[in-house]
Amino acid sequence: MPPTTESELCRNGAGPLGRSLAWLALLVLASAQGASCRDVIEGENLNAPQTLCTQLNDCFGEGDPSIPTCDDLADRQQEAMEEERAEGLANFESSGCLENNCGRARACLDLPGFCMPQAASCTRDIDCCRWSTGFSKCGASEDGTRSCCSNSGVECQADSDCCGSEQCLELVPNLKTCGGVKCNPAGEGCESSAQCCGELNCFQGQCQVKDCIDQDGPCKGDADCCTQTVPGEMGPIEIPLFCVEGRCGPKEDKCYDETSACDEAKPCCDEAATCQLAAEGLSRCSTCTGAGAGVDCSQDSDCCSDFCVAIGEQLACAKPQCAPVGGPCDFPTDCCTGVCDASSGMCADAFCVATQCHDACEVGPPLQACGFGEEDVVAVIPGCSCYWAVECVAEYEATFPGACN
Repeated sequence: MPPTTESELCRNGAGPLGRSLAWLALLVLASAQGASCRDVIEGENLNAPQTLCTQLNDCFGEGDPSIPTCDDLADRQQEAMEEERAEGLANFESSGCLENNCGRARACLDLPGFCMPQAASCTRDIDCCRWSTGFSKCGASEDGTRSCCSNSGVECQADSDCCGSEQCLELVPNLKTCGGVKCNPAGEGCESSAQCCGELNCFQGQCQVKDCIDQDGPCKGDADCCTQTVPGEMGPIEIPLFCVEGRCGPKEDKCYDETSACDEAKPCCDEAATCQLAAEGLSRCSTCTGAGAGVDCSQDSDCCSDFCVAIGEQLACAKPQCAPVGGPCDFPTDCCTGVCDASSGMCADAFCVATQCHDACEVGPPLQACGFGEEDVVAVIPGCSCYWAVECVAEYEATFPGACN
């Protein structure tokens, strides 16, 4: 049964779970004031709601409307089921809630007992359980009230699960999602954060839990800050943000390196490079004389890579040193064909390219009969007329033992 008094709340938070955190008392003892359980860590007692609230206030400022108040957190603990409180407190330390890190402290609001369940009234997205993993947010209903609901693209059972007027529609047989679309959950691949569910962050080509702070948000150290994914001529570039005067942002240097968006304010660090147009209207320092990955083009010579490829209905430059069919890829511009197979993570054929005469023991374009002593290698090994892949080389060597020794 949930505690009904403040002293009972303190005792529940300071039992066996609280004792496992006893060594952390010194971290917050200096900020303890008064004799209330909400203000004091005493002996083996750890008041998790107050500890978390103190960190959030220190990061965002007391009274900041983007975070719940100390009283809100204490009330949620009182209203939560006993097993929810136990789970939240058990994971309090392992979730980084005491690391003096603004991003992780905010993500700790998603622990059971600190967040609000589905359909509960709310004020902000981080009030709702599973907001940090992208599944829920605080959405407005038709009557103007706000409650915790499922994000677009998240699995659902009924229309009432979804935010606003969005319907729970069947995406594929036996799978319904809000809006009948799919967002990428944590662990799935992405090109930008917009493809990820809710507040997930696209980092290193993968949707990840949002436990960091975006640009201009408050921070205490560099570890607080997210890494931004921006387009570059070699493909998407991840630019780390740093804690500069208490706010996350890029470091100001005297020149632009190859990862930084450039303008005429500073020179490029590479003296041979110039500030050139890259994708999405940005410019990057480059020694290339053509356009970078993702920039619109009309012919191969427009591009650094010498590959102007069809991506959807648009023509855009593949990145320099793009991968051939069968090569690894995360984005369409990684591939010289402009086609990245998301299921395999490999470049695929957009269409059959012209055959070439090359060593049959090497991966490459579809092979012509090049006078290797066999009548027609392509005819002998069917299925390789669009691209001479690793499997084709292996089958060739099996058909003609010793040919590749």
